[in-house]
Amino acid sequence: MDRIVAYYLGLFLKIYSAFLLVPVAVGRYFGESFVQMEPFIYAAFISIVLGYALDYWGVKKEPDAIEGMLAATTGWIAAVAIGALPFMAMLNMGFVDAFFELMAGFTTTGMSILPDPAVMPHSLSFWRGFSQWIGGLGMLTFFVAVIIEAGGVAQSLLFAEADKTDAGTIRPSPINAIKSLWYVYIVFTALQATILYLLDLSVFDAVMYAFQTLPTGGFSHTAGGIAAFDSLAIEATFTVFMFIGGTNFLLLYLLLKGRPWAVLRNYEFRLMTKVLALALVIIGLDVWMNSGRTIIETVRVTVFMTVSVMSSTGFEPTGVRTFPELSKMIFLMLMFVGASLGSTTGGIKMLRFGVLLRVVIREVRSFSMPRSAVNPIMIGARRIKTEELLRIITIVTVWLTMIMGGAVITIVFSDLAMIEAIQGMTSSMGTMGPLFIEPGELIGLHPVVKLLWCLGMLAGRLEILPILILMNVEVVKRIRG
Repeated sequence: MDRIVAYYLGLFLKIYSAFLLVPVAVGRYFGESFVQMEPFIYAAFISIVLGYALDYWGVKKEPDAIEGMLAATTGWIAAVAIGALPFMAMLNMGFVDAFFELMAGFTTTGMSILPDPAVMPHSLSFWRGFSQWIGGLGMLTFFVAVIIEAGGVAQSLLFAEADKTDAGTIRPSPINAIKSLWYVYIVFTALQATILYLLDLSVFDAVMYAFQTLPTGGFSHTAGGIAAFDSLAIEATFTVFMFIGGTNFLLLYLLLKGRPWAVLRNYEFRLMTKVLALALVIIGLDVWMNSGRTIIETVRVTVFMTVSVMSSTGFEPTGVRTFPELSKMIFLMLMFVGASLGSTTGGIKMLRFGVLLRVVIREVRSFSMPRSAVNPIMIGARRIKTEELLRIITIVTVWLTMIMGGAVITIVFSDLAMIEAIQGMTSSMGTMGPLFIEPGELIGLHPVVKLLWCLGMLAGRLEILPILILMNVEVVKRIRG
């Protein structure tokens, strides 16, 4: 391993060890003994010892772009591997299953292979939900922090994404961006937890579901999940905060600062609301005409499920498998596109989708224009440069390639049909969770498929590029050297 990468990985693992002790405090509050929670203590010990060892061996030096990406990617994998130990010890799970469960947590995918999450002790239930909250922004913060240290080329990668947020006049420095993101994250998490508590959820359940909604994670820890509440007010609360989780956090920061018009003028936000409205109309009509539900029931289930899918949260009061075929296809497309850049959602993101739509419109329009005419791609008042367009096309192409390639491997190692394999890989890449697959089928998947889908979750969460760098032959030679 590169010694510069080792230093930053060690720094992360030392910080991560403190997170592993938080469930111990929660467990003690609910009467669990230290003996029951020894796996968390051992995992924290492993994390801090390994962190100090890497810190001692590593070299503190500004990383370049590749080293920054490697530190972020290996940090994510190490966090999942160490954090999976309590699942192995407390639930007698195998490593692959425990790794899969926590990868789904940290990447906010929400896939679960636990037969009954409601029977877990409070400490482990908290860790499972807390992992989504950490993964939603905490791991991203570490990634950004490494890039800040990198400077130069790596920092330009950060601002290449930040520039795509199109958040009006806000152009924060990396440090200010992190502060703004955490401000939004904490305020809206606390707000949702408070509302759920006022709607008669316990403090623990209210906090846990807030941890799993704003990061658009979707884990459920209570018996029966969201459906068991059978409350329109609770479902409406989840719907609002899932939509908020799918919105660019820098726009939410402007909203909290009293600038709502900056949000409403934003191109990506307006495109997201238009796509959502169109999907609601199509799915609503499809459900009403083919499912036998009343208009009120149709509106209730359509709004919740469509927002849940677009935001890649994956809460299911009504299973997607019960929807008509047209609605399932719309859901699959929404999973692929996702919501906003700068949010915790998965998918290729709405702004990239908008740019690709503009490319199609430009090409159609070019047939009726002179060859010498200038026909740029505009997003709002900003012209999309050629290098930005190529980057977007590359990301989308790699997305499609990984989904189809992963689907083929899934079929080879499972009994899933083609559409189920494609949907499963799309769920992984879009950090969505398996909607078309029965829970029993997910639990029984071959270990190769589970690890493949873990790779898909990580690639989708890290926006592809770090994973491609890690898989590059020259980079592997460099690590070994």
